[in-house]
Amino acid sequence: MAHAKRIAILATDGFEQSELMGPRKLLKEAGFHVDVIAPKGGQIRGWNKKDWGDTVPVDVELSKASPGDYDALVLPGGQMNPDTLRMEAAAVEFVRAFDQAGKPLAAICHGPWLLVEAGAANGREGRRSGDRCAPDHQPQARRHPCLHRRGGPRPAVMRRLAVRARPAGVKS
Repeated sequence: MAHAKRIAILATDGFEQSELMGPRKLLKEAGFHVDVIAPKGGQIRGWNKKDWGDTVPVDVELSKASPGDYDALVLPGGQMNPDTLRMEAAAVEFVRAFDQAGKPLAAICHGPWLLVEAGAANGREGRRSGDRCAPDHQPQARRHPCLHRRGGPRPAVMRRLAVRARPAGVKS
């Protein structure tokens, strides 16, 4: 019997609650083994629209996680989550290892900030929903327009990389 594919979700305090919990639930329902990986153990707290949200148990501390143990990586957004993670060398290296191994990467909303920091956005062409960048996406869009091409409300699939972003204020 084949083993379930293993999916890593890399997050920290301030992840957008719907962007971690929704994909995690759907992936588990589809039969994947899903681990939430964070720089610290215990629990991390989500951001739910305009205030702190629910906590999620951390399955594996980042210092103990190996990209080789996983088949794909999901990067939830929320402004705080990727902004904090891109300042963590171990988180950037974790993302870079997935890219260098040619494993699928999925980034949601602000999640592509980590792709840019890890050099995993280079040479990729992406698509976002809507017709404008959120103001806090604009510096990254200028540096890496591949992450912010207009494409309508559908995921963009690139060579080894899937990016779906929604403009601020638009519900999925």
